[in-house]
Amino acid sequence: MWRQLKKVDEWKGYDTYSLITFIVTFVLGLVAASSVGSEIMGSIERLVVCSIGQYFFVIALKTYRTSE
Repeated sequence: MWRQLKKVDEWKGYDTYSLITFIVTFVLGLVAASSVGSEIMGSIERLVVCSIGQYFFVIALKTYRTSE
């Protein structure tokens, strides 16, 4: 999505935000996968879900504000 956001002036800055969120979520996903069976697995999984959730929230908020 970050490539497409680069092309739209209204969404300037959100392209970088999308890329950073993807990298953080991907790394957290790798950490979660490598921690299967450990005590921190559940916490790491929650961080993955929170990073995805906050991304959707920010994009939805921007979409709402742009549509007004």
